[in-house]
Formats: sequence, C-alpha cells, structure tokens
Amino acid sequence: MVAIQHSIDGTFALRTERFKLIPSIGSHGFWIPRRPKPLPGATKGQLYDMRKDPGESKTLWLERPGLVKRMLAELERLKSN
Repeated sequence: MVAIQHSIDGTFALRTERFKLIPSIGSHGFWIPRRPKPLPGATKGQLYDMRKDPGESKTLWLERPGLVKRMLAELERLKSN
C-alpha cells in the first residue's frame, strides 16, 4: 500500500504500510506550530514508523537517510503524474 496524504495547507505526505514521510516540519494543519523554521543541523522533515510509533512522537528522518531519499523520490514521482 502506498498513499499520498494532503493537509489543509497544501503539504503532501507519503504513507506506506509501515512508514509516513512528511517532507517538512510542523503540523500543517490545526496544531501549532504549523510551519516552524528548521533549526541549523536539525531535521528538515518527518519520518515515522507507524507500526512502532502510531502517535508520531519520534521522527526517524536523520536515522534513516536512505529511506528518506527513496520516499522523497517516490512522493515527487507520484505528484508529477
């Protein structure tokens, strides 16, 4: 399963059976902060293991760079079609 999710502010996310990738930080919805500025050296996006962390409390963006790269490419491919 692969799905694209879309927030109220136009941000896209990619969801697989296990992972959810959001290519930016913030909630992009009703919660604050909606679109914070990333701190130097901090994560520029969000990656969650939805099996182990369904509450999306710990991003794996910096820990799984290969997966982030593949999922970003897939998200861009799907958005362009």
